[in-house]
Amino acid sequence: MEKVVASIMSTDNSAMRNEHDVQIRLLEAIEKGAAAQRPGHELSDLVDQLVEYTNVHFLSEQLLMRMYAYPAYAEHEDHHNELLDRIKDLQGTLADGDEEQLQQMARSLQEWVTGHIKRDDALFSRYLEEGATTSTGC
Repeated sequence: MEKVVASIMSTDNSAMRNEHDVQIRLLEAIEKGAAAQRPGHELSDLVDQLVEYTNVHFLSEQLLMRMYAYPAYAEHEDHHNELLDRIKDLQGTLADGDEEQLQQMARSLQEWVTGHIKRDDALFSRYLEEGATTSTGC
């Protein structure tokens, strides 16, 4: 079981890589849409998709962390909450109609997500690969 979960969480695994790619592609679409001055409702739809997708992705990832008693769970969850807060800021900027700021924020969030994958998700993946055991407390 641990090998299966480690395979799912591996940053090299295609399923996890695809999930991360969706987040990044949504941010790229927001950035490009703002640059092209797409209608607000189109950008709003993209941001809503980003919020929903990110929430689901983080919930499933955090469930795995709890199942496997990941020692850095709280810190990792804090990083997830930081991204969700930054997405809320993105929503506020969208509501203000500032396309240039929206572009910059979307670009910054792409960098944030990429850094999180390379740092935090890679650490969790390594933890699983090194033989994490399931917790009875989940």
